[in-house]
Amino acid sequence: MRVFIILLLFPFFSLAQTTKEDVTLLIESKRYEDAEQLLQHYVTENPSNLESLELLGDVYAYQGKWNEAIKQYKKLTDLKPSNANYHYKYGGALSMKATQTNVFAAFTYIADIKKAFLTASQLDESHIDARWALVKLYTELPAIFGGSKKIAIAYTNELESLSKVDGFLAKGYLYDKDDDLDKAEFYYKKALEIGGSKTCYKELSVFYLKHDEKEKALNVLKQGYATLKEAEFEEKIKEITGQSIKNP
Repeated sequence: MRVFIILLLFPFFSLAQTTKEDVTLLIESKRYEDAEQLLQHYVTENPSNLESLELLGDVYAYQGKWNEAIKQYKKLTDLKPSNANYHYKYGGALSMKATQTNVFAAFTYIADIKKAFLTASQLDESHIDARWALVKLYTELPAIFGGSKKIAIAYTNELESLSKVDGFLAKGYLYDKDDDLDKAEFYYKKALEIGGSKTCYKELSVFYLKHDEKEKALNVLKQGYATLKEAEFEEKIKEITGQSIKNP
């Protein structure tokens, strides 16, 4: 009897695996609408399958369909409230939706966004992305709506304890927003010194360009290209100077 039951279930497991592989290939090929159709059918048949719900939410997010993504991520937080990443994705989708509305409508999302990111950070003490989101939220919100430089700094410190590079990048971002350019530059440079990644080079160069320090930005981009051979840096140098780095 037990063998019979296993044989009956086997086609279901095979279908689930096949669906996952098909969806993964479609996403990698950026065929998001096809992946959406496949997942919608599967979710209809398996409404409590966490993996398929998350994938469907992700596919909606890739397409900028934030209302639909919000619904899927909310289902996930309801089905498994102990999962930090589900709350993080829910907060992220709400945030993106808020950016597409007018200022007054956007503020109606703040409480739910804050709750989602706070929940994610509390459920997972090592969740870097949730802390990044909180740094940005508390930095960008006006004080009247709960913004707080003090709280934002506290989360940059938490980030630094988890990842020095992320902590320094977050502090560079925060001080840049606060117009303390000396401190912002200091932390962006510290992040580059320790991390040396594409992101570190890019953030420092963007900071310099934002504040009309083109020569400093070019030096960073040239150093980044020499170190990492990133085509994106070469293209940016050409955009700024009008000349290829290979043929100055």
